[in-house]
Amino acid sequence: MTVLSNTARNPNLVQAETLQACTICGGRTFAQQEVLWPDLIRAWDLNPEETRLINRQQGYLCQTCGANLRSMTLAGALMECFDWYGTLDVFITSPQARQARFLEINPAGSLHQYLKRLPQCQCLAFPQTDMQALDLPDDGVDYVVHSDTLEHVPDPVQGLRECRRVLRPNGCLLFTIPIVPTRLTRRRDGLAPCSHGSAQDQPEDYRVITEYGADFYLELIQAGWKKISLYSLGTVASLAVIGIK
Repeated sequence: MTVLSNTARNPNLVQAETLQACTICGGRTFAQQEVLWPDLIRAWDLNPEETRLINRQQGYLCQTCGANLRSMTLAGALMECFDWYGTLDVFITSPQARQARFLEINPAGSLHQYLKRLPQCQCLAFPQTDMQALDLPDDGVDYVVHSDTLEHVPDPVQGLRECRRVLRPNGCLLFTIPIVPTRLTRRRDGLAPCSHGSAQDQPEDYRVITEYGADFYLELIQAGWKKISLYSLGTVASLAVIGIK
């Protein structure tokens, strides 16, 4: 597995855990919000360091465009696939982006408002769309993108198989999931229901089925992916997965 770091390719964007510029809009001011609430921290059995990492992933925000760290990481991973050395808001105006066929499964965080402007981007709502049985032809898209969705899918391996099936040869899957890197993946079968969202807003489709840990990549291997890489903005709280068909 190859670990790609944006610090090596574009050192002006990030130093350690403090971003110098947002990969989506280029903004240079950031703020940290706490997004986890006590009941969720207890349900996940998170220790203080694990809580800090998840809060960092979900609550470190660009004050210009509002994107959080996971969205900025996913945007950086997407542009890495295109060898693009700018920001996402400019990238979507490029011929490369406008000629590519995108499939967005569930609006992918802050990327959605940009991807939806592309002439060949289809966005499928989740859970209305069954990620385990996509009603799409084989080899039909160039890029599949989803963000913090896989943990809500009953059979995530089948969901990853479907992502692979609809991609053309050498097409790319890009996604994020909440990862607790200090533990192994576990399913919540038999445990009390646990949902993402907010402490007040927890619809059924926010229910967590899989809590991902350091062995998250095993599901991609089980689903048939042979080329897997990781993209980070210089901190373990920032991680996007890239699978190449």
